[in-house]
Amino acid sequence: MRGYLTHVKPDGVLILHLSNRNLDLNGPAQAVAKAVGGVALISTSGQGRHRQGRLALPEDAVIIARSPAVWRGSP
Repeated sequence: MRGYLTHVKPDGVLILHLSNRNLDLNGPAQAVAKAVGGVALISTSGQGRHRQGRLALPEDAVIIARSPAVWRGSP
């Protein structure tokens, strides 16, 4: 994670797609981001609706920035 964040611009973000049927990876991803000095937000889309006879599972992503100021639009 630290290596990835060194390549992110001060006002940029890193997005990790973490959708998984068996594991909840959001908490560990947030903890790793915090451990290397980043800040993270969770984004979940979808509500598990049925689409054409199949269950569409929610999609999770963790958005990681180098500074909380990115969320306010001023790194």
